[in-house]
Amino acid sequence: MTEIKNRIAAGTQAKHMHSSVRSSARSKSSVQVSANPQINKLINNIAKGTSYAYSSAIARAKQSPLDELQRRVFKRLRPRYSSDRFAQLITAVSAMPPLARYDWLAEEQRRLDNERR
Repeated sequence: MTEIKNRIAAGTQAKHMHSSVRSSARSKSSVQVSANPQINKLINNIAKGTSYAYSSAIARAKQSPLDELQRRVFKRLRPRYSSDRFAQLITAVSAMPPLARYDWLAEEQRRLDNERR
């Protein structure tokens, strides 16, 4: 029993150590591996291509771009709404015709991107 607890504790510690390494790597994203920008670009593209999250997001976007746009916009809007209001928003947007839904989502994404700046 204590062996299982020790394994769980070790796994949890390793996970937290791994996440701190990842966050420090993100903060040092401006550090270049090489003086040659082409080599840096190749390294970044290889890293992105081998990332499961990135490759699955690209596949989802190719398969159904409208649904992917809706997922990205709703992900950013969710913290701003109560659960009832968010459910109403989802229902209203889902009831729109596809072209109107795309226009609304694209405009909402532009608005959200401008808020970041």
